[in-house]
Amino acid sequence: MKKMMVLLLAVGLMNIGQAVLVDDFESYSTGNLGSVASPPWTSVGNPASSNVLIGQAEGNQYFAYFAPSSNVLRGGYRDIPAVDESSTAATLFLRFYTETNSFNNAFGLSSSAAPGAFGDMNVMMRVNAGLFDVRDGSGFTPGVAIQSGVWYNVWAVINQSTDRFDVYLTSGSAGAADADKVASNAAFRVGTANPLVSFVALVQGYTGAPSENKVRLDDIYLFDGVMLSNPVPEPAAMLILGVGSLFLRKRK
Repeated sequence: MKKMMVLLLAVGLMNIGQAVLVDDFESYSTGNLGSVASPPWTSVGNPASSNVLIGQAEGNQYFAYFAPSSNVLRGGYRDIPAVDESSTAATLFLRFYTETNSFNNAFGLSSSAAPGAFGDMNVMMRVNAGLFDVRDGSGFTPGVAIQSGVWYNVWAVINQSTDRFDVYLTSGSAGAADADKVASNAAFRVGTANPLVSFVALVQGYTGAPSENKVRLDDIYLFDGVMLSNPVPEPAAMLILGVGSLFLRKRK
């Protein structure tokens, strides 16, 4: 059903610019990322690690990553359609969910084809100890409190020509509005004249970390232009379309 929704979404969004589903993680088997989703994903830190995986809950598959109780780096990256220097508006959308207290779980876009460190991230957002914040140049914006066990929606509207971006945060199925903006005109962590070519998620472990400080990511989209609608349909809409699909099959 999720694949059918993606097709319907793509048709519906044709009038507002190019919409690309980077990944919804439904096409993989569950298990560690290096075994079940490589390619297109590449693990950072340890390809055989169960710290980076494709998981499943309530019929939905997702990417999850956490660091063990030591000062190590874990994560993964994959290619995206390039956002080049001439782009004044591109929108990255994704959803995230924290299972427990999470520490320094970052995600965003990179101009590196093989990002393996936080310094490789240009557009960077972070879940850190119960807060969501945004990298703004050499620092972070004030954190917004988030709750574990809740799916959140993030929109990063990127002006690649100026190395700046705005970020919106919501929960639920509605789109974003001005009141949902949590970062305005944030500077890239590292400025670049090169195209953004990778999505990357990284987490840094620390001494005394919980055994799992896990964040789930899902439904990663990239849009050409500003797009603040929610591309993920609410459950009721999915149910209606699912019933319609069954009806059509019975009519054949």
